Amino acid sequence: MTFLQKGDSAAGVILKPGIEATIDAWLAWLESSRDDEIDLGLERCEQVARKLNLIKLESTVVTVAGTNGKGSSASLLEAILLDAGYRTGTYSSPHISCFNERIRLNGLDVSDHLLCDAFLKVSLMEGTEHLTYFEFTTLAGLLIFAGADLDFVILEIGLGGRLDAVNIIPPDIALITMIGIDHTEWLGETRDLIGFEKAGIMRAGKPVVCSDKMVPDSIHSRADELSSPLFVLGVDYYYERGESGWVWWTDNCLLEELPNPALAGSHQFRNAAGVLKVVDLLSENYPIKMRSIQQGLKTISLKGRFEKPVSDLNLFLDVAHNVDGAYALANNLHSVPAVGKTFMIVGMLRTKSAIDFFRALCSVVDDWSFVAIPSQKATDPRLLQQSLKKISKKTSSECFDSFGQAFDSIFSSVGVDDRIVVTGSFVTVAEATKVLQKRFLDGRKMEE
Repeated sequence: MTFLQKGDSAAGVILKPGIEATIDAWLAWLESSRDDEIDLGLERCEQVARKLNLIKLESTVVTVAGTNGKGSSASLLEAILLDAGYRTGTYSSPHISCFNERIRLNGLDVSDHLLCDAFLKVSLMEGTEHLTYFEFTTLAGLLIFAGADLDFVILEIGLGGRLDAVNIIPPDIALITMIGIDHTEWLGETRDLIGFEKAGIMRAGKPVVCSDKMVPDSIHSRADELSSPLFVLGVDYYYERGESGWVWWTDNCLLEELPNPALAGSHQFRNAAGVLKVVDLLSENYPIKMRSIQQGLKTISLKGRFEKPVSDLNLFLDVAHNVDGAYALANNLHSVPAVGKTFMIVGMLRTKSAIDFFRALCSVVDDWSFVAIPSQKATDPRLLQQSLKKISKKTSSECFDSFGQAFDSIFSSVGVDDRIVVTGSFVTVAEATKVLQKRFLDGRKMEE
């Protein structure tokens, strides 16, 4: 039974859940009681965090920021540390199949019970601060980690870094992945301005690892200001790919014959190289054997990263949603050439540059399907189609009201050598995952 508390009633708003509420009730309340708009800033979150005694975690904290590669880097670090025998908590966003994916304890999605308990505690302390959805759920995750006996906590920044809710917790090591042009309305329109926001996760005297070879000056400047040791790919550590694996090295360490990362794409070597530098720094105080590094690289898995969810269907899900992500997806598709046609199903948010996204993928797509996705920020499929026609008037394209309609239309005529690719947004991949589970749960094996 779900008990609701009075006092939050408003037109269209669900009453706040009580002590015995289900996770579905809590999520429904969160979605109805606050809009989905981004409101960067730490003041609200810090006020509630102090009430919850969440100023610092006892575990060693690694915070990951960047435009692309955050989720892959966090997952790989988690996999290595778990194999080494350490207890981990990992926070990431957004989720694909269920909310619990955002908060992992020792590699497993958090239980509904722990989530509901954390949501209740945050709600009781929220008061008049009125946290955003992301702030509320971030505090719940941090509260869960604070109550667990963990060696490491890995925190993935949601947006930017300096003013992101995750940044209320000081990291012991900061990892900044590739810097690209994205979220310009909040972070700025140049790599230097965006780098400044990412550099906001640094703390005085604490090491910073960058897995981008072209580090913006703003990151160097911030590291100098804070006297934070800065380790840059191609300057302080290196990697080189070979026929039978790859090699990673720094001044005092050489790792040879490393297995290729299990996640597809040449960009994953760059992400892995940054993670291995973090591991190198951690190993000064925490023993981590070569075997754990190898196992982490071989076993890492992450939904929506050129994922092939149905074992006997030539279909890929990829959460690429900006220009750099689109180029990475194009490279992956080039590396697995199709004999037949490539059908691409795309749903995007209004905040993204559709024309630049499509330009990066035009060379590998034969037929485009633009779909409506369940988000207030979704772009109308017809506008996406218009954007494509500005750069490729002759390319075949069609608009659909949902992913399900687009998939059914393509699936009814797809050839045995054709492939289907779903991309454009986490929301699009989440919707595709939901539909595919219903379509193939009984008839075909959904890959873990």
